[in-house]
Amino acid sequence: MIALPFYQKNVIVGILLSDGYLFSSGKSVNYGLYFKQGILNSKYVLFVYSILCHYCNVYPTLIKNNRNGQISEALYFRTRGLPCLSELNGP
Repeated sequence: MIALPFYQKNVIVGILLSDGYLFSSGKSVNYGLYFKQGILNSKYVLFVYSILCHYCNVYPTLIKNNRNGQISEALYFRTRGLPCLSELNGP
């Protein structure tokens, strides 16, 4: 089992308190972290990714959303499903 170092765990908890969430793919019992921000905050997303990249299997991805004719861009990344993240989901 992977144990989260103190600093990374604090970063993840901070992300969960803001714009991140834990997800389960349905195939796995473990949870992963999903974090998305608008393109204006791309430097922040890349900074957080640089801290958590050991737990990811893909690079941050650019997505475009079309809401009411307005196109917006965002950058997101997600981690692999890990037991150490499942602990943060609670009982």
